Amino acid sequence: SAFNQYCGLLLQNCGLASSRNKLAHQISISLGRDAYHLAKLIPNLANILGLEMRVNHDEGCTNPQKRLQYLLCRFVEVISSTFAAPVT
Repeated sequence: SAFNQYCGLLLQNCGLASSRNKLAHQISISLGRDAYHLAKLIPNLANILGLEMRVNHDEGCTNPQKRLQYLLCRFVEVISSTFAAPVT
């Protein structure tokens, strides 16, 4: 996915380490434990956050599609507020 590639670029570029750490911090603040659910879909995000994906944290959700939509929107908001310029 495009988000996984984006996170992969952040991981590969050593010059972006401080930006990567800032992103991880902002995601943790904005999404809290729900970041795990996004990290299941975006493996490079799991690496940025330092999450172990072996543990199953699935809990019941009445509308998983809306939850995923909400999490993706929050993720985009965090990215857009964390970086002053696009990462290339």
